[in-house]
Amino acid sequence: MGRIGWPWDAWGGRAVRQLELAETVEALRAELARAAAAGAGTGFQFPVDGVQMEFHVGVTVTLGSPVDQSGHPVKIYHGSAEKP
Repeated sequence: MGRIGWPWDAWGGRAVRQLELAETVEALRAELARAAAAGAGTGFQFPVDGVQMEFHVGVTVTLGSPVDQSGHPVKIYHGSAEKP
């Protein structure tokens, strides 16, 4: 699954890096492993019984110039009675 568009998007006035699904899951696994390692040997640990992830997906569609059913370019101008 590839990245779509520029790897940084504006979201809520902030720049947000787009991540691939595999990259996101791997980062979460690495964080959980670091947390488990940091807690090893301490008086108590917090075992992970499960992980639930929720993703919000955005899709960007870029349309090209209009064409007819044969793929030939169609010129459209303001006031045209003909619809493409």
